[in-house]
Amino acid sequence: MKGLLIKDTHLAMFNKKIYIIFAFVACIMLVSTDFGESTAASDFIIGYFCFLFGMLVLTTITYDEFDHSISFLMTMPISRHTYVLEKYVFCFLGTLSGWILAVVLATGRMLVAGLPFAAGEWISGCIGVLLAIFMIMLVLIPLQIKFGSDNGKGVIMGVMIAFFVVFGLGKKVCDWLGIDIEGNLQYLINQLAIIPAWLIVVAVAVIYLAGIGISAAVSMRIVDKKQY
Repeated sequence: MKGLLIKDTHLAMFNKKIYIIFAFVACIMLVSTDFGESTAASDFIIGYFCFLFGMLVLTTITYDEFDHSISFLMTMPISRHTYVLEKYVFCFLGTLSGWILAVVLATGRMLVAGLPFAAGEWISGCIGVLLAIFMIMLVLIPLQIKFGSDNGKGVIMGVMIAFFVVFGLGKKVCDWLGIDIEGNLQYLINQLAIIPAWLIVVAVAVIYLAGIGISAAVSMRIVDKKQY
């Protein structure tokens, strides 16, 4: 697996100029007068960097399939399951790297600007963003492996559009039915505050371990059925 991680790191570096540009734009947004005067900029940067670095794994899958390169890769002394597991490890490392960079930049920005924020809520919010982005990647990786570089982009875009459409329609339906979403969320948060922190951590860990297991199993099944 170490060799695959090194390979994917080199593949990801092919687009380093693009990622540098994206990072530069994000930093401009972070320090801009209008967008940088509130913590909203910091919240956006966390999600932006996490998703950007998480997408590295999808880029490497595209490169693996370019000009049937994966057919040669599978002749190496690695199993198909090892190949799949390495993509999840690389995704986690990439997303975590982007998260750490974003947290450092966003926290530094708020400290320099003197923006008030509660450390506990800020840290928990940052962790929540990381978990949300990683959960999205657990859905996107099997889709990319299944549909490939050409159809995969369209399918992934369709899934993301469908998510936002369902979310928007759901909000409209709740408003029409008179359901107070913000009030219910606040009530849920208040109830969660009563639960011991260790129990919440255990529950989240179980959910994500199950999610990783299901996603990886689906990806392995897809790879096993493919003809390279």
